[in-house]
Amino acid sequence: MFMKDTYGRTIDYLRISITDKCNYRCVYCMPQEGVELKRHEEILTFEEIKFICEALVPLGLKHLRITGGEPLVRKNASFLIQTLKEINGIETISLTTNGSLIENHIEKLLETSIDSINISLDTLDEQKFHKITRTGNLKDVLSGIYITLEQIKKKQKSTKIKLNCVLQQHNWKEDARNISSLAKNEDLYVRFIERMPLENMNEEGIFQEQVLELLEKIYGSYQKIDIDKHIYGHGPGIYYQFKDLKGKIGFISALSHKFCDSCNRIRITCDGQLRLCLQSSKTYDIRQLIRDGISKNELTDYFSEIIQEKPKEHIFQKNCGAGSIEAKSMSQIGG
Repeated sequence: MFMKDTYGRTIDYLRISITDKCNYRCVYCMPQEGVELKRHEEILTFEEIKFICEALVPLGLKHLRITGGEPLVRKNASFLIQTLKEINGIETISLTTNGSLIENHIEKLLETSIDSINISLDTLDEQKFHKITRTGNLKDVLSGIYITLEQIKKKQKSTKIKLNCVLQQHNWKEDARNISSLAKNEDLYVRFIERMPLENMNEEGIFQEQVLELLEKIYGSYQKIDIDKHIYGHGPGIYYQFKDLKGKIGFISALSHKFCDSCNRIRITCDGQLRLCLQSSKTYDIRQLIRDGISKNELTDYFSEIIQEKPKEHIFQKNCGAGSIEAKSMSQIGG
């Protein structure tokens, strides 16, 4: 069975946040003073997360991404991933992390046979990194990346490592050059993500064509890759192979190359609020339904009905009112 929305899109991908806590305060994700954290009892339990996923599987859910906040600050995150991986019908599970804590978790994560780990890394300039993250240490992230690559090779795992880079206007060419160089001799996927138009960010982002033009000068000719979703993932990224790079360069360009017509995902926040679109202000309280005693079959039916309300497209920069993504932090939504 396939979960299709009003516009005929197959929805088979769930991003689920497991915490709103984070050890960073990235400028495009969270205000410097942080956010008002949810109380412990407001956060979905592991059992409730599993219940939600099991209710969605009969509708065709196949792919999960675990996010935060920083998901690795939640105790036993690896145990949750293993539990979800064992659900019949779930084909892939990915993790998005800032990378600062991964060194202490990578062995357990690889034991779960996790399919991919996305690590945020916007610059290799230590001062700039600290300015962007406000609390982060670049050395922690780089150490985490190299130890992860080492463990993957040692344990002969097929886990993909993707570096997510949101370029800032200031010295963006230097950052793009330095971050992409990490894929020169390693089988890494370096992905440049266009920054969303958030309330606290006024400068324009850097667009796909600008980066491609720069990287062509550095690494020679490139070819767009005919995507094999099982290799490259089930999200909206498009990938290129450059002549002088072992790894791949990817782009997620929600503004300059809108991909709403093929959107296959829904999101659930750490407190159990379903968002049918990252930008949409409307949410559905799944946590309360579960705690009120809804059965798994009833929840499946509810999802089947609600998915028909998924918007046709995002309207970034047209709707910046209260409740939209522009008025919230990404850490509260589950970026």
